[in-house]
Amino acid sequence: MWKDDRAGVMERSGAAIQKLQEYIEDEQKHHDAPFDAVMKKAYDDVSNAFDYHEGGFSGAPKFPRPVTLNLLGRLKKHLALKKEESESNWAVAMGKTTLTCMANGGIRDHVGGGFHRYSVDGYWHVPHYEKMLYDQAQLLTAYVEGHQHTGLKSFAAIAREIVEYVKRDLRHPEGAFYSAEDADSYTDDTRTTKGEGAFYVWKAAEIDELLGKEEGSIFRYAYGARRDGNARPESDPHEELKGLNTLFRAYSPKKTAEYFKLEEDKVAEILERGRKVLFEAREKRPHPHLDDKVLTAWNGLMISGLARAAGALNEPSFLELATQSAQFIYDHLSDKGSNLRRSWREGVSTVHGFASDYALLIQGLLDLYEPASM
Repeated sequence: MWKDDRAGVMERSGAAIQKLQEYIEDEQKHHDAPFDAVMKKAYDDVSNAFDYHEGGFSGAPKFPRPVTLNLLGRLKKHLALKKEESESNWAVAMGKTTLTCMANGGIRDHVGGGFHRYSVDGYWHVPHYEKMLYDQAQLLTAYVEGHQHTGLKSFAAIAREIVEYVKRDLRHPEGAFYSAEDADSYTDDTRTTKGEGAFYVWKAAEIDELLGKEEGSIFRYAYGARRDGNARPESDPHEELKGLNTLFRAYSPKKTAEYFKLEEDKVAEILERGRKVLFEAREKRPHPHLDDKVLTAWNGLMISGLARAAGALNEPSFLELATQSAQFIYDHLSDKGSNLRRSWREGVSTVHGFASDYALLIQGLLDLYEPASM
């Protein structure tokens, strides 16, 4: 269009800029809004959007929205200082419920760690299977802060799981982090047909074959895998997932143990062993395509998440990962500490850094400095 209709492009972009300018000028009129009133409106908006049953702040499609989760933690502190204990407790409860429901849902990769981009339904069950670095980075921070607010060890475990995934599958050998893994992958070794989520989904018979009938039945019960597949019709309108299962935490180890009349510890061992066996089997499948661009902004987010996790969870190795990413940016994407470049892939791009590259890297470096200086 730039070649064939440059005048039209310029006209439309000029109109867009004018609208943005009008919006900014209108916003400035409200610049002096009292802080308490702004915080009250933020709390009301989030609370009114909250899904009481499934967690999250919308219907389908349902996105993680980690920034909203982080805001709830700050609202908790602000409301407590204002002696509004009920609202403060509810802010924590909304965050805890959402983090728990996401962790139990199919949006989380229960076999290999990390989170998919969003859920196509309102239940966190069937995801769009793409995995983005910016989601891992921000959700790492959200689960670390969730652990700090609630004391739940499960949130800390999920944070560690995210780091393990990113370190294993999204890390450049020199320390930077790649951008994403695709949703689609080849359905078999013939590499002729691709399918949405092919790398991640399972037939019930596959699970039984890998784990044995007895342990397979226990594993499938706990993770909601059915003979006819577990995707609801509204989540799979084109029947791409017919007969296939996206694993989610249908029942806790305790509930599973009660159903099978076994000790909870034994069931937990079976589930842990099952995840490892399925992971090893899955590694033999054709992997999704790796988007191996290194983006300055997204690495800034990952540096933040790793640095915060290092301090909160007492994990010095996370600090080392963050430091190595920062060093890569310094060596390959900056003019030795000043001007930034946007991206790197087998060499630096000619595109200069955007505002987000500067802002997110600066935040990452501040977060990295704090635990490193203790």
